[in-house]
This record gives sequence, C-alpha cells and structure tokens, in this order.
Amino acid sequence: MRSSLLLAIALLFTLPLSDLQRPPLRHDQPQQDTHSERLCQDASSHRTPVSIEDEALKRQLLRAGTSLIEAKRTVPSKKLIEQLQRNTASVKLLNASPASCGLVEMIESAKQSVVVVSGFYKCAKCTHWHAGTASGFVIAADGIIVTNFHVVNDSSLESIIVMTVDGRVLPVEEVLAGSRSDDLAILRVSATDLIPLPIEKKSAASPVGTAVTVISHPDGQHYTSTAGIVSRYFRSRSEAGPIDEMAITADYARGSSGAPVLNAQGHVIGIVKCTESVYYTENAQQQRDLQMVFKTCVPASSLARIIRDPVPQYQAKAPAGDTQRGT
Repeated sequence: MRSSLLLAIALLFTLPLSDLQRPPLRHDQPQQDTHSERLCQDASSHRTPVSIEDEALKRQLLRAGTSLIEAKRTVPSKKLIEQLQRNTASVKLLNASPASCGLVEMIESAKQSVVVVSGFYKCAKCTHWHAGTASGFVIAADGIIVTNFHVVNDSSLESIIVMTVDGRVLPVEEVLAGSRSDDLAILRVSATDLIPLPIEKKSAASPVGTAVTVISHPDGQHYTSTAGIVSRYFRSRSEAGPIDEMAITADYARGSSGAPVLNAQGHVIGIVKCTESVYYTENAQQQRDLQMVFKTCVPASSLARIIRDPVPQYQAKAPAGDTQRGT
C-alpha cells in the first residue's frame, strides 16, 4: 500500500506545470480568442523604454511620402473626398477578448496598431512638400484604418499617407466609408499584416468613470500616452440630426484627431474628435483666463454603425427548381 502511494506521488510531480494549471480543452467548446493574450505576452518582453526620435520620424515620413507622390503612386485627395460619401464599409472586426494586461503591457501592445495619418500639401512660400499629421488606428489586418472625417475632408491636400509604428509609409488607396456627422472615416492601405485593435461596440460596457488611455501624436509628439476617465456621455445636433458623443479627461491636442480611446483591456471605446476650451473672460477680441478644456470623442458604437459584416465569398446554391422572390 505504501509503495503504491509513493508511486502515485512520484507520477504527480513528473506532470508538466502547465498541465496542472490548465484544464484540458474540450473539442465541443469554442476556443477563446488569444489575440489580446499574445499581444500582452509580446509586450511584457519589451519593458525597456524606447526613446522616440520625433524629428527622425518626420524626416522619414516626408522623404518616403514625397517619393510616393512623385512616382504617382498616391490617390489624389479629391478622389478620396468623393469617396467619403460612402455610408458603410464591409469589415471583419477582431473579436474582443476579455483578457486584461497590466497598463504597461496594454499600452505597449496597443501602440503597434496606432498609425500616423498625414496629409501632404505645398504652401505658397516654397516648392517643397509638407506633411501635416493626425492619428488613426488599425481595425483589420488587411489594411483597414480609422481616423476622423475632417482629417480626410481637406481639399488643400494632394494626398493622404499613413505611417505604421514600424516605419512603413503607405498611401491611402481608398476611403471605404465616411460619416460627416460622427466625424469618422474608414480608410484602406495596401497591407496584409497589420495588427488590429478590437472594438467595444456597446457604450453600456464603458460607463462614466471607466478608466481610459489615449495614444496619439499631439503636435508631432509621436506615440504619446495619456490617461483619464470617461467623464460623460451627451447628445448634440448636426445637420443630419442628433448624434451621440463622449467626453473624457485624458489629454490630447492637435495631431491627435482620429486616435483610439482605449479601456483597460485595450479595446477601443471611442475615437478622439476635438477639444473645446472654456475661458472665464471671452469676447470677440480676445479670450483670457483659461479654465477648462473639454475633450470630445466619438463613441465606438457610432463606428460600429457604419461597419457591416462581410458577405460570404461562397454561398450555397438554391435547390433546382426553387426561385427567390423579392419583397
């Protein structure tokens, strides 16, 4: 009896530790999406801070963007503006995983999905190309990116160009959909291996007080992370009717338009839109004594409304003799 007990104990300690911690996966259970877990693991292995050289990034963007324009590999901004009239886009979104990283790991992983959205133009003072910068983020690996409507809707631009976190510079080839009232635009670039962010489609999942992080490029300070909370939801009016908006306390500034507002899980719960400053003294001539700056964002639920699921590439054929009649 004693020898059998000792043998059982010996066998127990020869099992892999992972098998002791994790129950076996049943084949009749759906597997959890491991995207967030993988990104957290990847991010945790890169804890050493990396210094960003803003001027070097600007030079790289300007040099590569200029080459694309001069080689006629960009789409004219005029055509992109026309495509903003498209109401919906067919995009396969990433399933949001409930897994949560620590804040450091979440920011590091989410940065891989944030891009610089740049409008190229020429001024009246010289013959060189200039690049204004805004923000955006990836929602599908095959080159689908979100930014603001007003970032694209600028007739003074020659073209729109995107730079990824790893330094790739890609022209925007198409606007898949736009919403003037919600200030949203969905863009497409030629890529197949981008890292998307999951979208939290329900505002109820992010009540007032929810902790948020914004990753953006304020005033050319690339990949700046700021933290705050959701401070309120409110409704305003546009030409198209009432629209839902969200206010947060995390800081951002010009250059942040189109950036993702992230919850603790790294899910997009909003998109940076604009700021509104409140002054104690304000008249037609001057504004004095700044008191407060409201940070207005687009709820992610508004983004979800202009995205539809892709139509399956192959559909079952109707049985012979059957007919389909429209209503």
